[in-house]
Amino acid sequence: MEIIIAAAVLAVFISGLVSAYVSFGRQIRTSGHKQQAAVLAEEAIEAVRNIRDSAFSNLTDGTYGLATTTNQWQFSGSSDITGIFTRATTISTVSSNQKQITSTVSWQDYGNSRTVSESAYLTNWQSSVLALGGLMLYGIGTTTPQYRAYDKTANTFAAAGGTVVGADGRTFLIRTSPTKREAVAGYVSATGVLQVMCFDGSSWLNE
Repeated sequence: MEIIIAAAVLAVFISGLVSAYVSFGRQIRTSGHKQQAAVLAEEAIEAVRNIRDSAFSNLTDGTYGLATTTNQWQFSGSSDITGIFTRATTISTVSSNQKQITSTVSWQDYGNSRTVSESAYLTNWQSSVLALGGLMLYGIGTTTPQYRAYDKTANTFAAAGGTVVGADGRTFLIRTSPTKREAVAGYVSATGVLQVMCFDGSSWLNE
């Protein structure tokens, strides 16, 4: 009887160890798959960035797979497969000079569906705000400063537009991005208050 009881206890103990070992192995494998999926998703973002650098017009809205030809990334089909992973990269328009890129990697782990996604925003860096020639910012004695965009091709300034309500500005300073349609401007009011504004390519925000 003692031998039978000891054998039963030992069987239960070994069964628990085996179960824990299998569970731990699955967790390690699942974690490894998740890391691999994250790497594939990040790779897709960099691949689309590379395609964007050739020409922003290459980024047409839709869902694509990715492949390489002569060491160059290109879109291929609606998804691509690496091992157990299926990757789909979606491009959508945010503005005329900005796209949102979302890469989703999916796979099966022990009968369970898993996904990992990465997103990024890519701009048309070759068509920055300086493609207009530049920006001019100035006060007109009101709490809303004015700005004008300069067209270097026509050598003219566009019509004046208002920024955002702040203060009656006296001293102005503006800096534009060399790679995006963005600018940061600061001005000091008659009472010595500093106002800071950001330009996103089409409108101003009072920061």
